[in-house]
Amino acid sequence: MDAITLILQDHREVDSLFSRYESLTGDGDQKRDIVREIIRELSVHAAIEEQFLYPTMRNNLPDGAKLVEEALEEHKEAKEILDALDKMTPEESGYDGRVRSLIRDVRHHVQEEEGELLPKLRDAVSQERLDRLGQAMESGKRLAPTRPHPMAPSTPPGNILAGPAVGVVDRVRDRMRDRGADRAPSPKRPARKRTTRKPASRKSTARKTTT
Repeated sequence: MDAITLILQDHREVDSLFSRYESLTGDGDQKRDIVREIIRELSVHAAIEEQFLYPTMRNNLPDGAKLVEEALEEHKEAKEILDALDKMTPEESGYDGRVRSLIRDVRHHVQEEEGELLPKLRDAVSQERLDRLGQAMESGKRLAPTRPHPMAPSTPPGNILAGPAVGVVDRVRDRMRDRGADRAPSPKRPARKRTTRKPASRKSTARKTTT
């Protein structure tokens, strides 16, 4: 699929996660699991936009530099919220407020991308180039970071060099966390009291001798 179709598909998947979160009523485990999915999807999505899509916009749109700088600033703000959520539990004060603030900000960002940036890109570059860009972005997802890194480089060449290495570390951390959840200790049963019995005395089998 081409780059624009891929981005639109990502937007729909993330918004579906947002809707699932908004429909929950007070279930901490479900909130945590959905937010972890949101963190992963948005982290990967932001990484491939910054590595592939935004440089193309910067170089091919008349006002590309300005539009990309605004988008990168919105990415940074979203990453800071994601980073905070990644270190919190649903029971902590402010958790739900941060998630809902993230949802509002990302939906606003998506509206701007779909209403302005993506149509301008469609007009500026050929379909063949959009197809090649989409293939590169699809491949990039396999190595992209799965967690937010607000202080990491967001433009080439820094993100191109650091991104895959950070992505490997993120995936190792994800596997360790998932294994830890799978191996969570089950509730301990109360230990049984051991009773100590005295050994039974053995009767002598020797016959008495008479004189």
